Amino acid sequence: MTGSLTILGYSDLEGIYDEPESIARLGSFLLSQRDDETLVVGAGDNTALGVAATVSHNKQGIELPTRSGRAIAAPFYRIIEPDIETFGNHDLDHGPTNGKALVRDLPTGWTCGNLHDDDGLFGAEEGVQSTRIFETGAGRVGVFGVTTTQIPEITPNASTLQATDPIDAAQKAAADLREQVDYVIGVSHCGRDDPEIAAAADADIVVGGHRHKQYAGKHDGTLLVRTGGTGIVEATTEGEYTFHDSIEIPPHQTLLNTYTRVREALGLDDSIAQVDEPIIRDRETLTAGESRLGNFVADAYRAATDADVGVMHASSLRSGAPLGGNVSAGDVISVSPFGNRLTTLSVSGAALREAFVVACPSATDDRWHLSVSGASIVWDDTTNTFQEIRINDEPLSEEREYTLAIQKYFVVANAMSTLTEGDVVSYHGLQYDNLVTHANNGGLAVGIEDRIIRRKE
Repeated sequence: MTGSLTILGYSDLEGIYDEPESIARLGSFLLSQRDDETLVVGAGDNTALGVAATVSHNKQGIELPTRSGRAIAAPFYRIIEPDIETFGNHDLDHGPTNGKALVRDLPTGWTCGNLHDDDGLFGAEEGVQSTRIFETGAGRVGVFGVTTTQIPEITPNASTLQATDPIDAAQKAAADLREQVDYVIGVSHCGRDDPEIAAAADADIVVGGHRHKQYAGKHDGTLLVRTGGTGIVEATTEGEYTFHDSIEIPPHQTLLNTYTRVREALGLDDSIAQVDEPIIRDRETLTAGESRLGNFVADAYRAATDADVGVMHASSLRSGAPLGGNVSAGDVISVSPFGNRLTTLSVSGAALREAFVVACPSATDDRWHLSVSGASIVWDDTTNTFQEIRINDEPLSEEREYTLAIQKYFVVANAMSTLTEGDVVSYHGLQYDNLVTHANNGGLAVGIEDRIIRRKE
């Protein structure tokens, strides 16, 4: 070994392409810190997932300074040319064919050893490899990549792919690389499994992703670092690390200009509402119980469909800056920037009750994920059971049929197992378009209305 290797790692950048200043500063930072003893690596979900990506994918005839959809990230990749990237679940939201197109369009070393299709390693013909080796000023470096086994389950358009055990894949890849290189680095979009991967693999550093929570720690001698989706982590093979959460550096002008023009072309900064009392949208607020943001979304779905009940699951609510003052179309879409259709289902009261249960706290998870419109719930936190469910001010009847408005994703992904595609009775366009319409109609003037009451005694 000739010296210490530095890794500049990141993951889950997702919506950063909606923020021209942020992506331009991040790009400037990476370019300023790079040298021949440094590798720039991404741990998945770094292609564009956000308002601009979603709107451009679904809106035809808009002239943009870059590709549409997830490939809005192309200018960043072409300027930075990261050394490594692995697949996150959202990189495959539009299916395997689109995922392979990203490999062709975004110049980086795509590396993922546990994702397969019927032809073998996914994307191999496009250049994906299970491991890569780099010659650097710090020595010879081997890199492996793995992704979450959840992809076929939580990414409906990629359900034909197979994701094998990432722990086993990482362990074998690291052992093979260790015989050939001075340093072994892993990139892992596996969230809760990242610590086990770090412990099992004979690696110096593993850069994790998928879970949006910052972390650093050693596992059987391997340093595991994860940004949680914000900024950059700088880690060295000597075991040191620094999180750069807020990057104060002059923005890269080409990136700044490009992503500003994207927002302008899509009309994302057009003001559509005035909010006097800001709506808080941090993760703690969104998963503690009833929230104004959850109420707004559930109300929007119910208003668009005339359903008995509107439902939103907090896993599809994006945290961010409060909605206040002049609120733009882009601000509203960013609440849930997914191109899912709004769906009306007809379900029994018994099925509706069971669907609610999935989004409520359990013995192992105290977070609350359920937002409702047209319903009210009293929940006993001591027993994790319902004390009361009312639909339009009447007690829930398990035998009666109710209409329910919800994003189609929660039906096709089996996220609420009692809701099935056979229950669908109608579609109502893209769910985020209905959010914009509801905001235009004054829907952001929403409060806390005791729709959810959590009793602790």
